[in-house]
Amino acid sequence: GRFMDEACAETDGSMAAMIGGDEEAVRELAMKVDVDVANLNAPGQIVLSGSRAGIAAAVAGAKEAGLRMGKELEVAGAYHSRLMIGAQDKLAGVLAGAPFADPAFPVIANVEARAVEGVADIRETLERQVTGSVRWSQSMELLLDAGHETFIEFGPKPVLAALLNRIRRGCRVVTISDAESM
Repeated sequence: GRFMDEACAETDGSMAAMIGGDEEAVRELAMKVDVDVANLNAPGQIVLSGSRAGIAAAVAGAKEAGLRMGKELEVAGAYHSRLMIGAQDKLAGVLAGAPFADPAFPVIANVEARAVEGVADIRETLERQVTGSVRWSQSMELLLDAGHETFIEFGPKPVLAALLNRIRRGCRVVTISDAESM
């Protein structure tokens, strides 16, 4: 938390959702305006992250790039972009001294959309996630292909449930947003 807050204060970056286009078109736009692909959320929804100027250019150029729209997000900074390298470096130091154990069940690392394979792998993927893309769509497809059909989302709104429905219909998602829904 505090590493991210400090890094965001230093970067003055932003993020934007690119809606209604394919991944290749979004990646080309990101390269053109010098920002990073932050989140691969669902088909037709990819989030970019980077400098305020780069994100403004991405939003302005979304339709020309063949996307339905680009929408700047209300965020504190450029999460999951190269602008977060300071936070990544600080987190690496903390992770190096933190006690970990091999997972007792599969844990999916979103940075690669695969199960981590031990303590060193956990540390390395957690560190890289700070600047790396969140491959949420691919992570969910991995679980769905393995036969998982029921998911639990913890959060104030059913955001991930809606994304999962765009990835594959027919999944059961239970959203727990407060003590009453628990």
